[in-house]
Amino acid sequence: MKKYGKPQRTQSKFNSLCPPKEFSLKDITGNIIACAIEVHSNLGPGLLESVYEEALAYEFELRGINFER
Repeated sequence: MKKYGKPQRTQSKFNSLCPPKEFSLKDITGNIIACAIEVHSNLGPGLLESVYEEALAYEFELRGINFER
Protein backbone atom coordinates (compact mmCIF):
# COMPACT_ATOMS: atom_id res chain seq x y z
CA MET A 1 0.00 0.00 0.00
CA LYS A 2 1.38 3.36 -1.06
CA LYS A 3 1.39 6.12 1.54
CA TYR A 4 0.77 9.67 0.51
CA GLY A 5 2.23 12.58 2.39
CA LYS A 6 1.50 16.24 2.19
CA PRO A 7 1.51 17.60 -1.35
CA GLN A 8 4.80 19.25 -2.16
CA ARG A 9 4.60 22.84 -3.32
CA THR A 10 6.81 23.56 -6.25
CA GLN A 11 8.45 26.91 -6.57
CA SER A 12 7.24 28.83 -9.58
CA LYS A 13 6.99 32.42 -10.63
CA PHE A 14 3.22 32.24 -9.91
CA ASN A 15 2.93 31.55 -6.19
CA SER A 16 -0.70 32.53 -5.89
CA LEU A 17 -3.82 32.54 -8.01
CA CYS A 18 -4.14 36.34 -7.90
CA PRO A 19 -1.36 38.91 -7.86
CA PRO A 20 -1.26 40.59 -4.43
CA LYS A 21 -2.44 44.00 -5.65
CA GLU A 22 -5.57 42.54 -7.24
CA PHE A 23 -8.60 40.94 -5.62
CA SER A 24 -8.21 38.42 -2.83
CA LEU A 25 -9.71 34.98 -3.45
CA LYS A 26 -12.60 35.80 -1.13
CA ASP A 27 -13.37 39.00 -3.02
CA ILE A 28 -13.18 37.45 -6.48
CA THR A 29 -15.29 34.48 -5.38
CA GLY A 30 -17.93 36.85 -4.04
CA ASN A 31 -17.91 38.81 -7.30
CA ILE A 32 -18.28 35.66 -9.41
CA ILE A 33 -21.19 34.42 -7.30
CA ALA A 34 -22.82 37.86 -7.49
CA CYS A 35 -22.54 37.73 -11.30
CA ALA A 36 -24.12 34.28 -11.42
CA ILE A 37 -26.99 35.39 -9.17
CA GLU A 38 -27.53 38.50 -11.29
CA VAL A 39 -27.69 36.44 -14.50
CA HIS A 40 -30.06 33.89 -12.98
CA SER A 41 -32.28 36.59 -11.47
CA ASN A 42 -32.66 38.31 -14.82
CA LEU A 43 -32.96 35.28 -17.10
CA GLY A 44 -34.57 32.72 -14.80
CA PRO A 45 -34.32 28.95 -15.20
CA GLY A 46 -34.82 26.78 -18.26
CA LEU A 47 -32.63 28.32 -20.95
CA LEU A 48 -29.79 26.68 -22.83
CA GLU A 49 -26.39 26.67 -21.14
CA SER A 50 -24.94 28.75 -23.97
CA VAL A 51 -27.36 31.59 -23.14
CA TYR A 52 -26.21 31.65 -19.52
CA GLU A 53 -22.56 31.44 -20.62
CA GLU A 54 -22.96 34.47 -22.86
CA ALA A 55 -24.80 36.44 -20.18
CA LEU A 56 -22.24 35.53 -17.52
CA ALA A 57 -19.38 36.58 -19.81
CA TYR A 58 -21.13 39.90 -20.40
CA GLU A 59 -21.63 40.39 -16.65
CA PHE A 60 -17.95 39.60 -16.01
CA GLU A 61 -16.97 42.23 -18.58
CA LEU A 62 -19.23 44.82 -16.97
CA ARG A 63 -17.63 44.21 -13.57
CA GLY A 64 -14.07 44.05 -14.89
CA ILE A 65 -13.49 40.40 -14.04
CA ASN A 66 -10.88 38.78 -16.26
CA PHE A 67 -11.92 35.35 -17.51
CA GLU A 68 -11.21 32.79 -20.16
CA ARG A 69 -13.78 30.59 -21.88
